[in-house]
Amino acid sequence: MNLKIKVFFLGLFFSHSLFSQTLESSEVKCGFKTIESVKEMSTSDYEKIQQTNFDQYRFFNIRQKVQIVRGPLIELLSVNEMQKQGADFSKEYVDMVKTKSEAFKHETIVNLDLGLGTYPAYEPK
Repeated sequence: MNLKIKVFFLGLFFSHSLFSQTLESSEVKCGFKTIESVKEMSTSDYEKIQQTNFDQYRFFNIRQKVQIVRGPLIELLSVNEMQKQGADFSKEYVDMVKTKSEAFKHETIVNLDLGLGTYPAYEPK
């Protein structure tokens, strides 16, 4: 009996490790990494984050942190990092991002509300 319980917990541990690595690699493909998540997110909320275009908040060489309201703290990869990983950006966008000043002394964190954790109310029929 004890052996079955140990095997069960080891299975849970390794499945979580494998899922976490898959999750992290999919985030990098989307151009961000989750730094801190206070609570579990629903699949639809996570998909909403993955489908959001964060390009307007990116810098060329510096990573930008974004606190999503009712969601995780994420870190956006820089345009330079994403290009090295094969991401394709228009020349106009890259030129525009290069004009953004990166000479600030304090870290900034964008506070962004994507509507996570909220669901539309349906009228009873």
